[in-house]
Formats: sequence, C-alpha cells, structure tokens
Amino acid sequence: MLRSIFFIILYVIGLLLLFTEAEAATTTSAEAMDDTKKNNKNHLLNFVAIGDWGGQEIFPYYTLAQQKTAYGMGIIAETLNSKFVIALGDNFYHTGVINSNSQRFHSTFEQIYSASSLIQIPWYIIGGNHDHYGNIMAQIDYSKKNEGGRWKFPSLYHSHSFQPTDGSFTLDLILIDTIDLCGLNKVQNKSDEGYFDPLPPLKDEKLLESSNEQWEWIQKQMESSTADYLLVGGHYPIYSVCRHGPTSCLIDRLKPLLEQYHGHYLSGHDHCMVHFEEDHVRHVLTGMGDECCYDATNLPNYNNTTNTFNDDDDDHHHGNLNPKDPKALKWFLSNDNKALYQAEGGFTSFQTTAQEMKIQYHDHRGNVVFTADPIPPRSPSLKTRRS
Repeated sequence: MLRSIFFIILYVIGLLLLFTEAEAATTTSAEAMDDTKKNNKNHLLNFVAIGDWGGQEIFPYYTLAQQKTAYGMGIIAETLNSKFVIALGDNFYHTGVINSNSQRFHSTFEQIYSASSLIQIPWYIIGGNHDHYGNIMAQIDYSKKNEGGRWKFPSLYHSHSFQPTDGSFTLDLILIDTIDLCGLNKVQNKSDEGYFDPLPPLKDEKLLESSNEQWEWIQKQMESSTADYLLVGGHYPIYSVCRHGPTSCLIDRLKPLLEQYHGHYLSGHDHCMVHFEEDHVRHVLTGMGDECCYDATNLPNYNNTTNTFNDDDDDHHHGNLNPKDPKALKWFLSNDNKALYQAEGGFTSFQTTAQEMKIQYHDHRGNVVFTADPIPPRSPSLKTRRS
C-alpha cells in the first residue's frame, strides 16, 4: 500500500515537471523546424528512433525519465512530421510480457507515447534481450491482435521500404533480432554479477541453425536492396563505449556486410548514446529511452587501437574488437558527461532528402545534443546490385 502511494506521488510530480519543461522543449525544437521549413515536405522522409524504453515491471510500469523522453519525442516527431518510429528493443523491462493481453502494452506503451504525432504513425519494433526473457512471441501476437494499429512487429526480423511523397528517393529498413543471432546472457538484473559480461557463444544446434537462417536472410535483403539509403536496426550494438561494450558476433558478420553494401546500423542495449563513423558506415547507438545513463567503462578501449576486449577468453572472442580508425568515435553521452547535457533520457531523429540524411541525437526535452555528419545516398553501382 505504501509503495503504491509512493509511486502515485512520483507520478504527480512527474506530470508537474513535464508541464514546466514543455515550453523549453518547444523552443529547442526550433532548429529541427527550420530544417523542415527549408524543404518542401513532399521531398522529405523524416522519422525517429528509440531504444531501451521499456519502463519497469512494478507500478506505474514506466519511469519518469521514460515519460519525459516520450514527451520530448512527441514534440520532435510533430515538428519533423515524422512518418514512423523505429523501436530498437527492450520494450518491456525486466522480463518482457507473458501474453498479448498483458496490461504492460497499455501502461508502458500506449498511455506513455500518447502524443498525436506518435499515435498516428507506425512503430516498427524488434525485441531486445529483456523481451526474450519473457514471451517474445506475445509481442508479435499483439501486432496480429491489433492489426491496423501502430505496433508493427510481424516477426522476429522484418524489412520495410519507404519513399517520400514525390518518390524522389527510396530507403530500405532491415530490422534484425540480434538475440537470435548472437545469444543471450542469462543474468537478467544489472545489479547481479555477470550482467555486463560478454555474450556466451552459441553452441546449441537449434540456436545455431536459427541464427544461420537469419544471417542468410540478412545477406539476401542487403544484396537485393536498390534503395538510396540502407539502414539496419538491431538491439545489440556493434561498437559501444558503455558498460555492455561491443558485440563480437556482429563485428565478425554484420560489419562486413554494412561495409560491402554501404549500410548504416542503429542499435540500443547500452543505456547511453554513441556515434561512430568507420569505413563510410554510421553506427548510431540510441539506448536512452528509459534512463540516462550507463558509465563509459569501455571508453579507454577506443583510445588504444591495440587493445582488445576479452582477448584471452577464447570462449567469448577471437581478435580485436576496436574500430580500425582511432578517430571512428565521434561523440557519446554517458553517465560520465550527462551533467553537461542535463539529460535524463534521449532518442534520435533522422531527416532525409534525396541529397542527404541528417542524424540528430536529442535529450528527453527534445534538445539537440549532437548532430552527426550527413549521410550521402548510396552510389548507383550499389543501387543496381542484384543477388
């Protein structure tokens, strides 16, 4: 009873804080509004991405940081006239959902992301490790149960193609299940020892078969894409300076595909925001939907190109997990520097034209905290590639 009263008080305080920040958030979206006004809307394809936004498993089933971040994201989505949302996993902390009737769909998702700019557009969703601790198929069933709704999670991995109203360019989005590809750490709580350890290798024959089947699908999707822009989204990052660090299986198998086909990668998992640029590939880590932030405990590894992660542990990793370019790390926001930004959460926006794709990282209010170098469209030779 006392716990329920405590969370109700927190809820009221959170609402008051949201209202006091509303004016500031609206003002700080001016930069994004200016960019939108410069272009005919028919030439634009704008969208937002968020990772690790899954609330909490006790009442009120969301965090204040998540609520504030949802508010800021709603403002930016409206300002940019966003066409869709990419949700990069860990949709329900801490152990996913049991079935498609779970009240968490309402308490953690529907009632929190309630801005009209977020209700009226589709959410393209993949699962994270915490979703796989529960019944991941229940989240897929929720899509089928609410056909025509915004929750778009048709299968563990799926792809979509987009273009602006005038058809001046195309964008392919490939959403993958990195848990199926790379495995799952059995330690579920970050306060427990081993939670941030590297992923154990896949050894079970059925898991390996499932993983290889998805790798073949990814290869075919990327080979056959003729889009001007090619994005891949997954939960685990390829690179990260924060506590979870890099993911060896994605470095070994996904990174070469991104380099070959000039794709770019979006991820979450680490509760921070990080931007890498390596070999014309952008790595966008946006894992602050629910809180800010993890420590940048892996930052020293990116300042030393000869360093390796778990190099002596053959059961977890073979070889060097650092970017080849020591200047690949362009920016990060973690617990170490969050005071500089006064950030409690965050998300990322994408503004796309036939000439370039602009990536901006936002804090919970919608403030732009970092703008990356724009992405040019892929070359004609890649667009005409066929499998």
